Amino acid sequence: DYLCEHYNGNSIQMYKLLTQSISAQVETYDLEERLLCQMMFSGKTNHLDKTFNFYKNRKKMSDPVKAAYFTTKSIGYFLMHQTANEEVFSFF
Repeated sequence: DYLCEHYNGNSIQMYKLLTQSISAQVETYDLEERLLCQMMFSGKTNHLDKTFNFYKNRKKMSDPVKAAYFTTKSIGYFLMHQTANEEVFSFF
């Protein structure tokens, strides 16, 4: 509980903490949002979609974070020719 509220580390460690906390049904506070923002800022987006799904399903989403996620996915799709889940574009 304490780690979810206060821990900041690298994206891999924070994602591991998030998944274990969700499995244990621990309150994650704003861990999903902090991790999403860190992933998008750093470009370390290995688990970005899964983290966004946790965020979307568990928390009230902030508009700037939603817009940043959509922008990140759009850049990947249009500029880097990455595949995008259809849900990304239907969500917005």
